[in-house]
Amino acid sequence: MALIDANDLVHLRAAQEDAMPDTCTIRAAVTSKDASGGPVTTWPADTYTSVACRIVAIVGDEEFEVGRRVVKARWMLTLPYDQTIDETMQVVCNGTTFRVLFVDDDKSHNTCKRVKLGEMT
Repeated sequence: MALIDANDLVHLRAAQEDAMPDTCTIRAAVTSKDASGGPVTTWPADTYTSVACRIVAIVGDEEFEVGRRVVKARWMLTLPYDQTIDETMQVVCNGTTFRVLFVDDDKSHNTCKRVKLGEMT
């Protein structure tokens, strides 16, 4: 007998979604060529809209650049377990645009999908 059966998993996923107070928009990248034939990437349309989510800042995520400390804005986004997203996409949440840095969805008994984001500047 499985530790978590299919019915339990349905309830756990519902509980996760109940804890997602925000919504976001996910945009897929489109690559075309400019007048010189070079690649140009744009995010022309909202691929997924009104996606339930929860977003929190990751504290203490900093880097060093040429001898000085640079604090980088990093965020963790929680999405429904079956939401499509990958590292080529952008996320817009609460009026801020983020780039997808990493998608953590390779787990047993997935109840959500966790996505590390970087704020676009």
